[in-house]
Amino acid sequence: MVSSPSTTTEDRLFEPLKLGTITLQHRIALAPLTRCRAALSHVHNATLAKEYYAQRGSEPGTLLITEATFISKGAGGYKNIPGIWSEEQCRAWKTVTTAVHKNKSFIFCQLWALGRAARPVVLDEEDHQPYIAPSSTRLPGRPETPLPRALTVPEIKTYVRDYAQAAKNAIVSSGFDGVEVHAANGYLIDQFTQSMTNLRDDDYGGDVPRRAKFLLEVMNAVCEAVGEEKVGIRLSPWNNFQGMGMEDPIPQFSYIIEQLKVAFPRLAYVHIVEPDPGKGLERQSDILRELWAPRPFLSCNEHEPKTARQAALRSENEVVVFGRHFISNPDLPNRIRKRLPLTPYNHDTFYTTESPVGYIDYPFIQDFIIGKVWISSVMIGLPLFLSWAAGQKILVASYSSKVFTLSFDPSTTPPSLTLLSALEVGHHPSWIVPHPIDKTVIFTATEEANGIVKALKYDLETGIGSILSETSSGGADPCHLAILDNELLVANYSSGIMSVFPLTSNSPYLPSTFTQLVQFSGTGPILSRQEASHPHQVLIHPERPEVLIPDLGADKVWRLQKDNKEQQQWVITDELATSPGGGPRHGVIIGENLYLLMELSNEVTAYKFPALPSEPSLIGIVPTMSNPPANPLEMDPPPLSAEILSPPISAEFPKKYLYVTNRNDRDVRGDILSIFEITESGIPRLVNEIRTELNHLRGIWIDEDYKYLISGSAFGDEVKIFERKNGGVDLDEIVSLKGVQNPTHFHWLPQSE
Repeated sequence: MVSSPSTTTEDRLFEPLKLGTITLQHRIALAPLTRCRAALSHVHNATLAKEYYAQRGSEPGTLLITEATFISKGAGGYKNIPGIWSEEQCRAWKTVTTAVHKNKSFIFCQLWALGRAARPVVLDEEDHQPYIAPSSTRLPGRPETPLPRALTVPEIKTYVRDYAQAAKNAIVSSGFDGVEVHAANGYLIDQFTQSMTNLRDDDYGGDVPRRAKFLLEVMNAVCEAVGEEKVGIRLSPWNNFQGMGMEDPIPQFSYIIEQLKVAFPRLAYVHIVEPDPGKGLERQSDILRELWAPRPFLSCNEHEPKTARQAALRSENEVVVFGRHFISNPDLPNRIRKRLPLTPYNHDTFYTTESPVGYIDYPFIQDFIIGKVWISSVMIGLPLFLSWAAGQKILVASYSSKVFTLSFDPSTTPPSLTLLSALEVGHHPSWIVPHPIDKTVIFTATEEANGIVKALKYDLETGIGSILSETSSGGADPCHLAILDNELLVANYSSGIMSVFPLTSNSPYLPSTFTQLVQFSGTGPILSRQEASHPHQVLIHPERPEVLIPDLGADKVWRLQKDNKEQQQWVITDELATSPGGGPRHGVIIGENLYLLMELSNEVTAYKFPALPSEPSLIGIVPTMSNPPANPLEMDPPPLSAEILSPPISAEFPKKYLYVTNRNDRDVRGDILSIFEITESGIPRLVNEIRTELNHLRGIWIDEDYKYLISGSAFGDEVKIFERKNGGVDLDEIVSLKGVQNPTHFHWLPQSE
């Protein structure tokens, strides 16, 4: 059924549509896209997957169809693909659906069995699963692969039951809104459907009805298991992928559509992979569209934004399905609605196993409505801002190329957190510190082989920043900056160097070059991380003119003081040797004690740390969490500690605590933020662990009243603010914000006068 002449291309694509038991707020859907981010056990990396799907469901009322998901172990045959048959798999998916529903969007699980498309070597590795197909026909392009064995009728019935159980697992155990039966693209059901792969002469092959029998039995079992309103099906009549491509698919697929329409009058939808553009077959899918009308019809056809608006008019209840563009544009519906440019996708990262790259690191476009004028940073090439934006301004350093400005207003109900601007700085500006006098000036450094230190200037009212000046960091991968008196001290991680820059109180604030380089040396027993000196922090002693350099590569803390010569150069006066292989990353000083965060051993080491010439003495060593991982460096990525922070005491927070972040936790609840109290002996004691639901938790920071703690997901795009409770021993999440790429460090700007 074509649309009425009065319907416009604008209102059809963004009209609501009832689809089974849900109501979409627009008609742009995410296609099922294999991404290979699950573990070898077929359990999804819940932290990555949660972020990936939540990003693409950020526009409320969006339909997401998951990547194809194995219904059983025997249905598989590819690595790093999620499953839906075990409790652990279902729990991981539950984390994903919860995140999508939090954004008020919807998610269907696509149910998958491979048949002859499986890799026999993978099947053999997974408990010697049989290599099967409807008939013993070889997959084109794999001459070395053995012929699959034809399924027996009892085995066919087992597959039907497996589909039904997988559907029930998806809906009941994992919280999906529905399931899509994958009957396309040359996989098991499609192999039964098409004549070139189904050579059977029994009840499951030989003519159009019998070739459709397996598909219809699966649909019947799935619909009985979960209700037909929660079920869709995907078909690809014209796809020649994996040896498919009937000469005339219309009779076979017309029959299937007719049978589905009669047998399942409340089926959520039919999803059709349409003919490739330019082959002269574009209108053939209209035959199926007419047969299925007026019910929801999902079309997938390499759509572009312009074609999507036209495609939405092809039937009364059309949904336009996007694949690759939705990978690289997590906010795709918003961009299409406002006719914004799209971020190009990178095919090289489509199938990068268990990696966040090309998965959760694509940017959102930042836009606001100001009056009746829509303004975008992409359109005008400038940072975005609302000049009247209220609240506290927070700067966010990152592993992207930007420093972001957020506005945080705790006085609203609930508290608000918004993105005001994003300043393009360069590769990985991961740490930020303010000028000692002019608090509108911020220093950062690009963490790259030829590091660059940059001075940024911020308007305190709008949060808009600009680059004032820059100079070489004097080393490779500058990862930390600190200021003592009128000097900026920079730790260059990869080259083992601390560089020194005298600062001025007016523009350009930075000198044209460094005035001193201090070279460190040493190695540790863990060659993959300790092959050379790696200074990771410049720690300023709060009570005496001494600088400490935790050196992750050398298992040392270097002690530096100024010499007595006229030039007043920094010199190494002593060194503290730490536990071999511990990898000191960051530290804090509390009174006479030094607390070191040991990244590689996941420990906090406490020392009595008197002034020179007295020697430090070990107080004790404690793990950074209650259940630290065994052999973390053998895992990929390794679960390691990241940051240590100790806020000052106040009337509201009269007791000292250590806050420690841990990253790359496998738990679906995200990384742990550990809270330690300091005992009378000086040994830290773990008093609380906060599951943050963040992936790769790194930097944290505290506001000037010590009340709020901010943190972020360095492998994602989410920032969270917690309120300190019960004197600081508890943290309550009060607000979160997505769209801030790879946050690593934070700084509260002072309020404008």
